Amino acid sequence: MKTHKQCKEEEQSLVDDILFLPDWNERFEYIADYANQLKPLPEEYRTDENLVKGCQSRVWLSAKKQGNSIEYFADADAAMPRGVVAMLLHTIDGAPADVAASYTFELPEKTGLLENLSPNRVSGLKGMMAKINDLAK
Repeated sequence: MKTHKQCKEEEQSLVDDILFLPDWNERFEYIADYANQLKPLPEEYRTDENLVKGCQSRVWLSAKKQGNSIEYFADADAAMPRGVVAMLLHTIDGAPADVAASYTFELPEKTGLLENLSPNRVSGLKGMMAKINDLAK
């Protein structure tokens, strides 16, 4: 099981990968391409209940407990939010429920993502992070 420290290390690795790229066009492309890391979302999870509130795009996010850890399921109808949710889930994948429930994501601030997204996209990003925490509780 992944510890809080390991989650932070995973997240920092993603931050480093993003910041290595010289400009925001390349960074956005990298994030959008990261969407390929998501496993397919089973159709039964594409419900209104699983939609993330505040997202400009449609983002579905659900989870189920596997022992003490959480298995997340997500998808989005646009590449950028799909890539973002893939990165967030990669960060905490394999963490115990208590770590996932209280985890504070730093990737959006450390990469400058919050300053480079539209206000609607920032709202959606914050909604994703909150839902990830809430699903672990």
